[in-house]
Amino acid sequence: AEAEYLVLAANQRLALEGDINTAIAALKAADQRLGSENHPDLIPIRDQIIEDAAALEAVKLPDIEGLAIYLAKVIEQAKDLPTKKLADSVEPFSGTKNLADDAKQWRNVANAVWTDLVELVEVKDAALPDSVLFDPELKYFLQQNLRLELASARLSVLRRDGQNFRASVGLIKNMLNEFYETSATSVESIIARLDEAESYEFEPALPKITGSLDVIRAHLKSKPTARAAK
Repeated sequence: AEAEYLVLAANQRLALEGDINTAIAALKAADQRLGSENHPDLIPIRDQIIEDAAALEAVKLPDIEGLAIYLAKVIEQAKDLPTKKLADSVEPFSGTKNLADDAKQWRNVANAVWTDLVELVEVKDAALPDSVLFDPELKYFLQQNLRLELASARLSVLRRDGQNFRASVGLIKNMLNEFYETSATSVESIIARLDEAESYEFEPALPKITGSLDVIRAHLKSKPTARAAK
């Protein structure tokens, strides 16, 4: 009866919460309880429990806690990540270069030149390092957007929401590749870790472990007097 309770708890945790670790622990506790009786009639039940526990242990689970902790650390590091150099991110006179050679396009030349001139950013403070892509206020908003997406990804991990996690990761990688210095070790390692995490399956297919409960109940049903005595 004690083993039945533990196996039932394992089934419920697995069905309702997808909690594989708790289900495994409950099955092993049931097996230990039956093993302590040292009775040959219980061997088939123990065999089934061990088989169900092994099936659960074979399920590949991502390190949810480890990934959440890692993302929390990256959120704190976001303000120190190096942005791309200005020269690497701005292509001078891209508008005029893209104009067609058609003579009818001459009316657009003035607008294209003006747009290109506006896009040429002048760094007014010579003391700023070369890694500054924007003025301090714009760089601050970039950092905050990155932090928000990282926080969203972390929340999705804790919720085991793979779809929203992958959506956030896509946005994060786009920001890193577009605005940050990807050759820097700090940025490169983040992108690599996110690439790995994108393949995580947060809701893997779970095996059925009702076999253990079935054999226990069949055994109890075959021995009504023993169950009544308990």
